Amino acid sequence: MKKPPKKSKILFGWIGARELQEAKTSHPELAPAIDDYIKANGITKPDDSRASSFRLAWEAEAYDLVVLLMDFRSKEQEEKAAKFIDTYEDCLKKDKSFECRVRPVVLENGKDFEEVYNQCRETLEVYDSHKENERHLLLSSGTSVMCACWVLLGKTTFDGSIFLQETGEKKMRSIHRVEVPFNIYAELKSKQQEILADILPTFDEYIKGKSDAIKQCKRLAGMASQYDVNVLLLGKPGTGKELFAKAIHGESQRKNEKMLNVNMATLNEGTAVSVLFGHEKDAFTGASKQNDGLFMKADHSTLFLDEIGECPPAAQAMLLRALQPPEEDNDKAGSSSKSNGTSMTTRVFMRLGGFEEIRSDVRIIAATNRDIDDEKTGFRADLFARLGTVIIRIPSLCERKEDISDIADALLERANKNFRKQRGEDYKDKRLSSKAKKALENYDWPGNVRELGNVIIRAIIMSGDKAVIDPEALDIPQAKESSDCVEMAETTFVSGEPVNLEEHLRAIEKRYIEEAIRLFPHDVSKATDYLGLGHYQTLKYKMKKHHIKHDFRGE
Repeated sequence: MKKPPKKSKILFGWIGARELQEAKTSHPELAPAIDDYIKANGITKPDDSRASSFRLAWEAEAYDLVVLLMDFRSKEQEEKAAKFIDTYEDCLKKDKSFECRVRPVVLENGKDFEEVYNQCRETLEVYDSHKENERHLLLSSGTSVMCACWVLLGKTTFDGSIFLQETGEKKMRSIHRVEVPFNIYAELKSKQQEILADILPTFDEYIKGKSDAIKQCKRLAGMASQYDVNVLLLGKPGTGKELFAKAIHGESQRKNEKMLNVNMATLNEGTAVSVLFGHEKDAFTGASKQNDGLFMKADHSTLFLDEIGECPPAAQAMLLRALQPPEEDNDKAGSSSKSNGTSMTTRVFMRLGGFEEIRSDVRIIAATNRDIDDEKTGFRADLFARLGTVIIRIPSLCERKEDISDIADALLERANKNFRKQRGEDYKDKRLSSKAKKALENYDWPGNVRELGNVIIRAIIMSGDKAVIDPEALDIPQAKESSDCVEMAETTFVSGEPVNLEEHLRAIEKRYIEEAIRLFPHDVSKATDYLGLGHYQTLKYKMKKHHIKHDFRGE
């Protein structure tokens, strides 16, 4: 469908009995079809020849486009009237100095709020998806439910709309702009900000630890949070990259907007571009309507791109273009952003299948556990440079062992709280013994904080009714297996007996693969990275070699 020009003045409203009566008078050839429509829809004919609300509106003000919604009781009824709709639209265009469009919609019940609201919203999205045009909503045509839906939309999703209402009697009737004396959007926004101010965690509540390594990361992240710049988080799986992203967003000026996130490893070549940038209707098979992508939905907020190293090549190219600083020409592209002008976070992009440039104000935080600065990984060097305005390398847990005790206490406190909710008075809070903490500190934690969290939860379960968690309740299989392997190798060497090195290496390899599966049962990418393998196909080959059967999809 052809879109109206940018910054158009558009009038929206429902066709009523008076509009149809006028059409019959000015175009007698439409009379039979109009009479059939009036009869089928139970419309009461007007008792006089007064001008319709639409006519009063477009005679009072000049419009670029007038959109008339015409409701039908069924899809079959609408299809039968297709020729009439086209003829009616052509007649309107001939008579007027502006563009007119008749939009047929199916309403089984014209007084059903959900049906009417959805049709009103979809119409506004089709003709003013960027919310950049001057929208006039006619309240005097259609049912009271239709009028109420215009007000709801004009005061929330399409805030800033202008409302028109008919006043006067008989020949003295006219259309005026009216003020609706409340602002639902502003009231909800204010309440949301009050609530968020009370519940948003501080930086130290997000990120636990006092080691020099983590303090340096927190300091850099804290400084980056105050500036609208791209941030790239690097670190092994389970080091807390998403927590850092939440902390940076939570300390930024965008904290009152919800941060959106997407795991790029879950997107393939065909879906990545659509998910990020949206798509036009019929852009691909199954695209039955236009959809906004995350870049549009995150306007004025933060978009977290997790596992950016898995981003498909086509999406990398579009990301690179979207992250390019736009020219200082505000009229070059339509702006969906609530801010005026161009900023460092203004993103210019197109929907999949579209040709119109869209602008959105989005702060990007990306994260990866891969060395994407190495071009051998297939990740674009220019995109790496764009994403990495500020680069924060988050240390592994084994690099900050002095933090393990504090992190374990924080995870245990959170787990206690959750289990209290689940079990009520039957649950008694647990605490870690000094020996248990020592055991945790002596382990290397290849799965980092995520693995530590799983161990804490298992320890709560394994400790039974005891209030204190002892080392015996800790399930750290790899530490035990590694120690057994070393002890076995040393004993064999000291005794001087022959060693079957290949057999021992196979056993160790199998144990590590099993441990990777235990840590990341639904994420083949993270399991592959944990083992230091170049490609997930290598992991699958080794699993087959060791007769290890596991479906990472959980099917």
